[in-house]
Amino acid sequence: MTTKVLSAAQAANVDATHITVIGQLEGLPETADIEDLFSTKDYLWLHNRATELTINEEDLITPDKPLPILKRIGIAREKQHKPRDFDHVGPAHQLSRDNDAFFEQADDETLDRFETVFKKLMA
Repeated sequence: MTTKVLSAAQAANVDATHITVIGQLEGLPETADIEDLFSTKDYLWLHNRATELTINEEDLITPDKPLPILKRIGIAREKQHKPRDFDHVGPAHQLSRDNDAFFEQADDETLDRFETVFKKLMA
């Protein structure tokens, strides 16, 4: 994934130092997306308020190597006889609507990951 992104940047004459690939952050899946910056607990907090389905951490598979949260949620949704895919905009809107409540309960892990990304973007 990283090679693909950097190759696309090179083809578009974009300086690779201006690109932050989330999958390069420590402890995240190679194919990580923005949702993976949230701790599992924090992303489920948003997901459960934004969708018709409640998923608990215990409902998610625990793979040997990091797997994106959206894939893990998709598997849990399927086990509950719901479509694997869901509108990812819902949790983002939930964060906008309930940002005070979200940040009152947010994990340090979530905050640290976002801080790391912002520092890379500002470097």
